[in-house]
Amino acid sequence: MKKIFMCLFIFATIPFFLGIKAMAVGKPFNVSSKSYFLGSLYKNILEVNEEFRDIEDPFFNPELYKYALAFNDVIYGNNTDYESILINYGIQYTRSNDTNTANVYESKLQYQTSSLYPNGYTDDFERLKLKIRLSYNGIYKDWSSNMFYRYYSNSSLYGLPLTYEAVKTFQYSLDNKTFYNVRMVDNRKLLIWETSDSKEKFEITIQEHYNRNDKNPTFPQNKLSSTEMTARYGIMVEDTNAYFHKIGEYDGDTSNINNVKYTSGLLEWFIFEVVYSGTQDGAKLVTSPTVMGTYNFAPPAAGIAHRMMDVIPYLVWGNAINDNTTLKERFYFDYDDFIGGTNYTKRGTSLFNAISYKAYLTFDLDKLNNRIENPCISDSLYY
Repeated sequence: MKKIFMCLFIFATIPFFLGIKAMAVGKPFNVSSKSYFLGSLYKNILEVNEEFRDIEDPFFNPELYKYALAFNDVIYGNNTDYESILINYGIQYTRSNDTNTANVYESKLQYQTSSLYPNGYTDDFERLKLKIRLSYNGIYKDWSSNMFYRYYSNSSLYGLPLTYEAVKTFQYSLDNKTFYNVRMVDNRKLLIWETSDSKEKFEITIQEHYNRNDKNPTFPQNKLSSTEMTARYGIMVEDTNAYFHKIGEYDGDTSNINNVKYTSGLLEWFIFEVVYSGTQDGAKLVTSPTVMGTYNFAPPAAGIAHRMMDVIPYLVWGNAINDNTTLKERFYFDYDDFIGGTNYTKRGTSLFNAISYKAYLTFDLDKLNNRIENPCISDSLYY
């Protein structure tokens, strides 16, 4: 299950500026129970959504983002101190014992999910809509907010830590000849381009990356004969030296060293990928997230395009949510593979001590690793 670092903090309320009208502060909240608190949240969200329609910048609505964080915290978290949730996200409030608008929420109305749906990005902000799914007597209803912008440069306005940087950009090269630029928004989206061709940029979200195998065919649990495999899936290109499919599940583990990768597809587009435990007929399909086969948006022969579309997203996010390798390990594996190393059975400190890492990376690898391994709670909000 995806790890979520709860970005808990308390900060002084920051007034709105730049000539933008401030909304009324201190909205009433009933914090006596979960259902009453959610009822208060939802009622206030409806009001906040309308209050920003006629101001100078109708898309500047940071309160909606903060309310979304609080809503998510209540539905998916374990914190029952609802007043502390309001404080944590910088939501101004007054205590209320009013149950007139909340009593219906106690018994029949339930809140199922809350999500932020991106509706486009720029270098400075993202366009969002908050969507909440409710059910009443078993009937589902989806509510959606007006579109609003989240500006990357003012994290504290959106209930995030004052020191939090929404966007990180780094450059990466194995050979000091081909340089890849990676722009990361939170832990949810990557924009990747090669320095010599900045017009050709590849954009991918973490959901698109993890869902890439939906495009793969369903391969058999046991490897068929070469003739049968070719008849079903096209020409199968065998790779017995596929480094990333031999990685140990833990330090010293050798259970994956005999794995074999096969790529297949139509004509020269070998974009489908599967891993079996050996070359022999009947070899088992490998499904471990650490070493499984993954669909390629660009064939390996495409070189730079394959690195941008398939390899770098893997280095940042792994194969799946439950991939047990860390970002730092994956970058070390990538360099070890580049120099012809065979340290794929080593993990953690053993791996780091075995390799003199000399890849070009304009970002501290430990900090980048921490950002990925301990994402901010807001990442879990996005659809």
